[in-house]
Amino acid sequence: KILKVTGNSYQPDNQYFKAIYEIGVPGLFLYIFVLVSVVTTLRAVESRMSRLDRAFAIGVQANVIGAMATSLVATWLEIFPNEFYLWVLATVAFTAARPESS
Repeated sequence: KILKVTGNSYQPDNQYFKAIYEIGVPGLFLYIFVLVSVVTTLRAVESRMSRLDRAFAIGVQANVIGAMATSLVATWLEIFPNEFYLWVLATVAFTAARPESS
């Protein structure tokens, strides 16, 4: 059963179906693209970080990959702290990297 019927509304059973239901196939593609981009960008800036910051970046990568996996079985981003921490932690990790040397 893909959709759960509650009254007159549908409750999607995973985040990807919810994205496709609300913003269509192009929106789903962009949603997945953003998540994959966050992981690849964190991998790229990880080498320019100090040891503790590198551990933090790896933890944020694990959080994003966990969110991608959990989104297969739940509408993960509807839970307030999860969405907030996903984007805030990614932003902090991005800004913790030292600038590239010229």
